[in-house]
Amino acid sequence: MLTEDILKNKICLPVAHRILRGAHFITSDIRFGLPDSHWHGVDHTLRVLIFTLVLGHRKGLRPDELETLSLAAAFHDTCRQDEWTDPGHGERAAYYYQRFCEEKGAEPDVMARFLMHYHDRDDSIGLARIAALHRPGERAVLLYQIFKDADALDRFRLAPDALDISQLRTREALELIPFSQQLLKTMTT
Repeated sequence: MLTEDILKNKICLPVAHRILRGAHFITSDIRFGLPDSHWHGVDHTLRVLIFTLVLGHRKGLRPDELETLSLAAAFHDTCRQDEWTDPGHGERAAYYYQRFCEEKGAEPDVMARFLMHYHDRDDSIGLARIAALHRPGERAVLLYQIFKDADALDRFRLAPDALDISQLRTREALELIPFSQQLLKTMTT
């Protein structure tokens, strides 16, 4: 559960308004395939939202890029069918997001949809798709790295040693490891 203490934490404070807005959207508007999931439900999604926004802010992203990351975080695990590896759940989430936007009469964020689609794939696949679809100099790789790191930072929910820090892609994610452990503890007590 998101608390005022979390929003007032010095790490979250610069993006607290975005966290609050995203949390409201996640808890009010989105349907989860495994709504009661301890591992891939609302609390995990809220933590990934927080990590994406904090990492994005620390990387100096523009407001539209932070919005892209927020959308990716909100929808990324919505279409899980089981708690384990569940290959393809990212692609299903991207499809759900597309339909959600169509129903609301909103234009889908193409990059957010991409991040959802490829977040459950090996980096070699995601980065190859970026190379094929995006022009050099675009920030697609950075957004991809931030999003993958944000999702990984919540692996402590699975086990105390579930995060392989050698898999993190950004220095900022490494710096957030103690915060990720603290956030999990705060949200589960």
